[in-house]
Amino acid sequence: MSQRVSVDIGLDALQAAIGEWPGVGEVATRLGTNQHHIYDMLDNGRLKGIHTRVGWIIHPACVERVAREEDRPVKEAIKSP
Repeated sequence: MSQRVSVDIGLDALQAAIGEWPGVGEVATRLGTNQHHIYDMLDNGRLKGIHTRVGWIIHPACVERVAREEDRPVKEAIKSP
């Protein structure tokens, strides 16, 4: 089971600390699914993310892994910085 951690810092500081992690909507679009399914994957630990006061952000490597598991092209799943 995934552990949820609340982070109470500004978005600019958060982005500086962890880079450009995609949000739930972006990941849902990239994986060709809906946001509810992304929340389910966060809950069951298949995706790792951080819940901020502006919403969930998801670790890019997890998105890449899920895309590979679902046999989707990696570049569709996650953009390289």
